[in-house]
Amino acid sequence: MNTKSIKKLSIALLLSLAAAFGLAACNSSESTSSSSIEGLTGGIAATVNGQEIPEDDVTTYIQSYRSYNGLDDDDAWGNYLVSVGEDVKQFREDFIDYFISQKLTAQACEERGIEVTDEEIDKEIEQMRSYYSSDEAWQTALEQAGLTEESYRDSLRTSMLDEKLQEEIGKEAEPVSETERLETAQMYASFIDGSRRSSHILFNLEDKETAEKVLAMINNNEISFEDAAKEYSEDTSGAEGGDVGWDKINSFVEEYANALSELEVGQVSGLVESQYGYHIIKCTDLFTVPEGGITSADQLPEALLEVIDEQLQSSAKTTAVNDWYKEYKEAADIVINDMPEGLPYDIDLAPYEAAAEAAASSEEVVDDDSLIVDVEDEDAASDEETSSSDAVSDEETASSEAADATSGQPAEISSEAQPER
Repeated sequence: MNTKSIKKLSIALLLSLAAAFGLAACNSSESTSSSSIEGLTGGIAATVNGQEIPEDDVTTYIQSYRSYNGLDDDDAWGNYLVSVGEDVKQFREDFIDYFISQKLTAQACEERGIEVTDEEIDKEIEQMRSYYSSDEAWQTALEQAGLTEESYRDSLRTSMLDEKLQEEIGKEAEPVSETERLETAQMYASFIDGSRRSSHILFNLEDKETAEKVLAMINNNEISFEDAAKEYSEDTSGAEGGDVGWDKINSFVEEYANALSELEVGQVSGLVESQYGYHIIKCTDLFTVPEGGITSADQLPEALLEVIDEQLQSSAKTTAVNDWYKEYKEAADIVINDMPEGLPYDIDLAPYEAAAEAAASSEEVVDDDSLIVDVEDEDAASDEETSSSDAVSDEETASSEAADATSGQPAEISSEAQPER
């Protein structure tokens, strides 16, 4: 993911902080409402079919983005913008585009009669509030996120409207064709080949004695695996006879996965210990790709095919929503006004661009110097090699002369290489 993508992801996180409710807009506990932002200019940043987007709203969120990412200092801000390859104007338009999407969503919902009732919002708030020990803790959490309950309600309404709109448009997606199902099944053939389906019975770690007793009962055919799961398993899957599905489309802890991979269909494992307790595992099915390959999607087990269908349907809905939004936006009357002067995030990037260019040039010079050093090293190595060769030659000559001076027979020199140890 490039830096621009990271920046846009951060924007999305920041602007949805009220709904996510885990992110604070600033590193401090100060509110990020417009009243706490300096350098507001007033005016209108853009209009969407006549509806206005205040410039101060855009400024507030950009300043909150800076604060959240530790970019309050102008030097940090300038270096950051240069590093992601954007100027202030483009950065502003990125945020404005988000506000435009909000306006378009609200307008489309109104046209389609899509609404979010106060009762639905109340239910969501009550659910969120239940995670806190008291009303005081809830209010503190709101304040730390720079929110009031009213602004949180507004954010919930926006996100719930967007969700309902996407569901509505998703219904207009093209149905999944048999050709798509088959092509996807063939694409995943190597991945799902050898997939095992299993059931298990889970016991607490302190209940090993019971686990051993039940395992012996199963092995002695005193009780069926399914009945044992219903009676003894601590896992919710016990109600279904312990069935936990196929390993290729589910995530199992390593100990479980390793034990299952060694089981044949119908085989029951011994006790398998994991962080969750003791498992007794039974392999209930095995899927292997037919010798001639997959020629029909119906060759897959139903559970595997359901996963493929869900993926294709989700992809079709996403495509339908994206196509709709593109057309809806192109048909809208959108006007983005020029950036006003005096915005607190509007700084001159020239010094930071120059510094970045100088740093890049400096790195190139260092690289060139290293090449020169390498060449010099090679020359030195070559000279040393020549000198060494001459010394060997002289030594051989001396050795030959010495041999002639004695018996006339040269000394025996072994050419066998020593084995590596």
